Amino acid sequence: MSSGCFKINGNMITFTVLELHRYHPEDFIAQLRDTVNQSPKFFEKTPVLVSLEKLTSPDETPDLQALAADCKAAGVQVIAYRGSNAFRKVVTDAGFSLILAPASARDKKKVKEASTPKMQPKPDVVGMNESAQGVESGAPRPSKIITQTVRSGQQIYAQGGDLIVLGSVSGGAELLADGNIHVYNTLRGRALAGIGGDTGARIFCHSLQAELVSVAGVYETLEDIPADLRQQPVQVYLKDGKLQIRPL
Repeated sequence: MSSGCFKINGNMITFTVLELHRYHPEDFIAQLRDTVNQSPKFFEKTPVLVSLEKLTSPDETPDLQALAADCKAAGVQVIAYRGSNAFRKVVTDAGFSLILAPASARDKKKVKEASTPKMQPKPDVVGMNESAQGVESGAPRPSKIITQTVRSGQQIYAQGGDLIVLGSVSGGAELLADGNIHVYNTLRGRALAGIGGDTGARIFCHSLQAELVSVAGVYETLEDIPADLRQQPVQVYLKDGKLQIRPL
């Protein structure tokens, strides 16, 4: 076969992150099962990345194989761990891949201060730039319009722009956009706006029943959403790094 059996491509993929603060097996399993039971569709067939960044040192690292097994028993599939290079040996010894944690805000500030505007090339890949290119920038962006219902298992991605959905969004569906997300109907499933880091992105919907809403990686699940805002027209946005859900 001249074309070969496969081809390697680079892709930017959104993962659910489980941020580990401490690991006591019984407490961990109980909390995880409660969390999964509250949003079963959110975790169904969803790959999860476990973050070790809140642990002060690799010496605190639990048995990662046991942790992954506990997650699997609760219906959560661990695919990798995230942390600094200090965790590389303990993660790889457990048979998993280590995804390096992003640089801290302080490190990013140092890099930014060390560069002049003339020396900062414009990113070639939409959504990979660190600065927000949100609504307030005034820059025009394309829109992807979906006129039909987004069904369970479907994933719709608006690359480089906004996503507009005229139909309803079913549980188990996923909406992704580098820009804003507009749903002129019922929003169930998951909606992730500004996935490239656009902190100015927003989510608008006529009836909020989502399993998860996220802007620039900051998210809340259904159980975190106040009861008086559920099944109501709302907008979701970031303010001071925190997710805000407000009536329209």
